[in-house]
Amino acid sequence: MGYKLRKKKVREEEMPFSESQQRDRTQIKERLPYLILENNLFLNGERARFSVDRGGIFRCPVCGCRIGLYRKKNSSSNPWGINGFGHCTCFSSSGHASDTFGVYAAINNISDDEAFRILMREEGGIDEEKKRETAERIRKKQEDEREKERKRSEEMQEAFSHARFGLEMPTKGIELLEKRGIILKKLPEGMRSDVGYLSRKPLTARSGRRYWAEGIMFRLSERSYQLRRSKDGSFIGKSGLRFLTAGPAYPFNMDSIRESGGPILITEGPFDAMTAAELGLPRSVATCGAGNHSYIVRALKDSPGRGVVYVGFDEDPAGEKGGNGLLDEIRSIGGYTVFRAPLSGGYGDINAWLMKDADGALVRIRILNGIAKSLSEELIDKEAAEEMLRLLRTYDESGSRNAKLLQAPMLENLQMIWKERMVSNA
Repeated sequence: MGYKLRKKKVREEEMPFSESQQRDRTQIKERLPYLILENNLFLNGERARFSVDRGGIFRCPVCGCRIGLYRKKNSSSNPWGINGFGHCTCFSSSGHASDTFGVYAAINNISDDEAFRILMREEGGIDEEKKRETAERIRKKQEDEREKERKRSEEMQEAFSHARFGLEMPTKGIELLEKRGIILKKLPEGMRSDVGYLSRKPLTARSGRRYWAEGIMFRLSERSYQLRRSKDGSFIGKSGLRFLTAGPAYPFNMDSIRESGGPILITEGPFDAMTAAELGLPRSVATCGAGNHSYIVRALKDSPGRGVVYVGFDEDPAGEKGGNGLLDEIRSIGGYTVFRAPLSGGYGDINAWLMKDADGALVRIRILNGIAKSLSEELIDKEAAEEMLRLLRTYDESGSRNAKLLQAPMLENLQMIWKERMVSNA
């Protein structure tokens, strides 16, 4: 790792292909996970969790950053995609192609067009019988992987079905939530009923190893769950496997979008959504993954009402990129007033803020509610709202102490506006 990145790319859409060449190119692209495995582009336990059928985490051969391989939906021309998580740009419009040709080029420190010529020449030199054998071997391997994943998913769903939700949550779960500053009884009833605790259950890893799973459970749909793992009464850190998902990954608390009253807040993770709901924004939704943005956009389209939508993603490169993309998608719906919501308070995110300074986090949520309410009553215009949010972001960037001190007058001003409104209507 550490090769010089060459930027020249193959313009495949401009190149004429025969039917056999097109078939060769597709087969080469399909084999991307095998190329990653053959070159052992992993650290720690990443290889054991990598699947030739679904992809997973691996390491960029250029910069060494942690990146992800995922199977695209309805894309026969390029079945795999690479997610740089906002940190790696080696496979992007300014780097290598996000396919087998690009990864091969990165591994061998050559350009994409050189990789294209080499791999196409090799593929073209294999006789048809050999190609059929290779294709059949890959197909069989993928079928085996799918069957293993199906069994793992069934095992996980059966285990997860034993979680106890809402007010039936055992004391261990309630205490675990309180370590994140979240009081179960303060959550809106609809959200609370989808938060649970799973006592220790045995599961099987992709490697075949048996392990224990326990922790806070989020119900994403009737047959879909996400587990935030814990061990010995504490949440597992970033170095371990923190999340397990059984069934399709949907956003958390998405039904609140269809409810009425107050602004909608969209966060990345469930703990931020629960924090905001506890502090006064009950219509808080967690995407639970960038791939779930389309579900939120569809729910907003189908919602009978319109109003203010805040996108409160983390203030890091990945959060900024994902948040801006979602903002654009929501704006395209029409009828919604959409803002990027500053929620870090100098601590990183609203849940971290709650744990360190609950009063400061509460004031921020009250300000967001006040801005939305003042907009709906036409007491301020959109430009004034955007300026207030811009100021809040600068406060957060100046540090946690300044964020708390500087935001207080803004809440007082919003409260003054409402007092004057009440007096004028009396």
